Amino acid sequence: MLERQLRRETTVEDFRIVRPGGEVRWVRDRSFPVKMEPEGTVYAAGTVEYIIPSYRTGTRVKHAPNNGVDQLAGGLAHDFNNLLTAVMGNGGFLLRDESLSSEAQRRANVILQAAGLGKTLAKELTDFSRLAAAPFMSVDLNTLIRGLAESFKSLVETQIELTTVLASDLVSIRANPEQLTRVLTNLVFNARDAMPSGGHITISTYNAEEAGLADGTGTRFPYFHGYAALEVADNGRGMDSTTQAHIFEPFFTTKPYRVGTGLGLYHVKRIVDECHGQIFVSSAVGKGTTFSLYFPRATTVS
Repeated sequence: MLERQLRRETTVEDFRIVRPGGEVRWVRDRSFPVKMEPEGTVYAAGTVEYIIPSYRTGTRVKHAPNNGVDQLAGGLAHDFNNLLTAVMGNGGFLLRDESLSSEAQRRANVILQAAGLGKTLAKELTDFSRLAAAPFMSVDLNTLIRGLAESFKSLVETQIELTTVLASDLVSIRANPEQLTRVLTNLVFNARDAMPSGGHITISTYNAEEAGLADGTGTRFPYFHGYAALEVADNGRGMDSTTQAHIFEPFFTTKPYRVGTGLGLYHVKRIVDECHGQIFVSSAVGKGTTFSLYFPRATTVS
């Protein structure tokens, strides 16, 4: 872990510590490089949190004092949720109006779906410094994607086409549906933002043992056998290698000021890690980006 920190890489490690009284506890140590301007010095910053032994399938608990970031994030999320509650409440009243046309009802539903996604995204602020309880269960990725696809189509630009290609016999995975919704939402919105002039987004699933995973030379990784794969691909502007090296770092963003928080892909990576999965990025400037996520099937997660 220290060697990776010296290479200025983001790290996530779980290990045991012995308390002064002899009690053994499991902790999760996260670190990421921070470059200070103007001197250019690089520091390793991060957090250490307690995790219970059954963290793979149970509740993660963090014992850390609140600080300014916690309070700011919590306040912003609270105010944002209040606004969304008003939106959802009025949207609900609209749907009860029998005089509405079918088109108006469809638009009211889109408003409610968008507000629901907004509530999910608001949690990114609080979850940056506090891991919320997230019970895991068996999840069918295809069912989750079908439930979100219509909302996504309504939220991307009209000049962007969104399609799904879903495997008919996809294996189930063990995860938290709400967290997976956030993963998909972040990836789709990032793809949308990468295509300001329009383009194509494809969400696909497949069983890894059928399609295999290549490392660029055609070599497959056998340890992904039995995994369910989720891919979100776009044909947007793509990323250079320098940008790709930092996309999972907290607060790193290429978006304009007040447009991106830099927490979206950080949370995507964190959620995939908690599912004991893997995430890979394939991108080139002018040729689009593909995020490939691999999750172990539900029966293989202890």
